[in-house]
Order: sequence, then structure tokens, then C-alpha cells
Amino acid sequence: MGLYHTVATAYGFEIPDTDPDALTAATAGLAAGYFLLGDRDKTLLVTAYVPFTENTVRRMEPADPAATAVYDEALHTAAVRLGYADHEPPAWLVLHDHS
Repeated sequence: MGLYHTVATAYGFEIPDTDPDALTAATAGLAAGYFLLGDRDKTLLVTAYVPFTENTVRRMEPADPAATAVYDEALHTAAVRLGYADHEPPAWLVLHDHS
């Protein structure tokens, strides 16, 4: 059994553990998706997912307000579809997955 290791940035928020099929259905047609960290240790609704490669630096620039509004709407719609209308506000996240 090997280990899987990734680092990425994304815009979004954490939700309770949710079945991947439900996540796929909830994000269908939206500018949003999901990311599972570890062995489903954390479940996140995300947009603007950008993976890092080894030994690189990525500059984080302020988000375009128009793009952020689209991201916020898509994330909220997906959360409502999953029954999590009362979610934390979206933020830029660093995702470190080691599973």
C-alpha cells in the first residue's frame, strides 16, 4: 500500500462527512466541486482548486471580486443542496492531503 501526497490551494469551506455520490450530485452544473482529505477525514466544498508540484512556490494574488461572487454563489448552492445552508464563510485554503 503506497501513500498519496498532494498540496493545493482552493477556495471553499469544510462540511460534515458526506457521501461522494451526494457531493457529485450537489455540485453538478456548478462552478464548485469537492475535495476529500485523507481517508475522508475532512470533506470540503471548493472552487478554484490549484495543485502544487514539488519544490515550487505559488504566489497568492487577491481574488477578483466578480469571480469571488460566482464562487460564493456556487458554494452556497451546493451546500444548500446537501442540507448545510448554515455553513462557514468561504476562504482561501491550503489543502495538504497525505493518505
